[in-house]
Amino acid sequence: MNRNLIPRTLNKFTVRSFSDMVKLRVSPLKCLHDEPIQIVAENLPPHSDVTLLSLTKDPKQRTFITNTHYKSDKDGIVDLSKHPSLGGTFKGLFPMGPIANLRSAPDVPKYTRYFKKDVTTPMTVNFKLLKGHLNEELAVNPDKQFILDSVTHERIYMAENTTRVPIKEGRVRGALFIPKGEGPFPGVLDLFGNTGGLIEHRSAQLAAHGFVSFAVAYLGYDDLPKELDVLDLSYFEDALNILLNQPMVKKSGVGAVGVSKGADIVCSIGTYLPKVKAVVCINGLPVNTWSPMRYKDIVVPGLPVHFDRFKPIGPNLMSAIEILDDSEDFPETYIPLHKSEAEFLFICGLDDQTWNTVVETERAVKRANENGKKNCEVVKYKGAGHLIEPAYAPFTPASFHLCAKSPAAWGGEPFFHSEAQVDSWKRILKFLKRTLA
Repeated sequence: MNRNLIPRTLNKFTVRSFSDMVKLRVSPLKCLHDEPIQIVAENLPPHSDVTLLSLTKDPKQRTFITNTHYKSDKDGIVDLSKHPSLGGTFKGLFPMGPIANLRSAPDVPKYTRYFKKDVTTPMTVNFKLLKGHLNEELAVNPDKQFILDSVTHERIYMAENTTRVPIKEGRVRGALFIPKGEGPFPGVLDLFGNTGGLIEHRSAQLAAHGFVSFAVAYLGYDDLPKELDVLDLSYFEDALNILLNQPMVKKSGVGAVGVSKGADIVCSIGTYLPKVKAVVCINGLPVNTWSPMRYKDIVVPGLPVHFDRFKPIGPNLMSAIEILDDSEDFPETYIPLHKSEAEFLFICGLDDQTWNTVVETERAVKRANENGKKNCEVVKYKGAGHLIEPAYAPFTPASFHLCAKSPAAWGGEPFFHSEAQVDSWKRILKFLKRTLA
């Protein structure tokens, strides 16, 4: 190893200064993905500099890391619940930062999003405790002399005895997640945005909390259309009926959860399909966007989108914040929430860099209130961006945007976004359990 690359902080402590008794503890070693862990290093020399590396790989074997610097206390302990990071990937007290702030390693393109498609297997995170304050390049492939201890930790999406059932029924495509137990359980439809494909991680986690969750694909999956020229709401009605026909699902009504484009779809589902009793809209617009929405003899035009309004905000980085017109100029695109008997929970990031989520949500709720509907709750989060996921999902400030054909900003600040994910996930679970009881 080139001696010029060895951090100067190592000169304070020779290799012999660190006892063989140094221990890195991660507890628990296996847990659900939305559960916190405790990370503690023990038996270090007092006031010594160490680096904590967390590392995982996605299905394409691309590496994601955090690389943070700590100093042990007078008792030779580093406890992430008490001791702030002094530098590296993040600074400050952020106990779950080594999970929630995983980002692409130096040899991976900067705006790569961590994505777990196969939720039947856990996310494996390897932790290493290293001597001194190392930079990312040294920490990812450390010489053995730097390694004090290492631990492997697993984060589970699909709880034990949960059943995953692929759905290819009529024209509907997706995957059902059925929890263990006698049931019946409340049912939930689960939708993501216009990235397309079948995205299952949230449904698997909903099942871990006692819901039969149906991850519904509607674009760019199997034999489904690659473009959303028209949003046919009867497709989601078919999906709803498939869910309700499951023997383990309560028949009294279901919930619907959506993010981004999936959020405005669930607003329509909750408005026009009376079997839906609860709607969670995560950073979506309560207006019909992009494509016309059709249901029986109803046609709601799409709020116009202008791809030529993507604007550069940095090297190889675009912003989508101006691509949609103002809905007040197109009132025909409004979704009439006041006609729905469902309860609505709106989750909004105040640093959403994709859509004017807060403005459009507040307008829609005001319209609903003026028409007598009072069961709409809006929760706004400081420092949270567009991609608000279940608790402790790795933060993604920007990634490839299909429509921009380049990376686009989602917004958010790592600590505040992570806090928003933890709080909003608790609220979502509580809301669904109450409304679908």
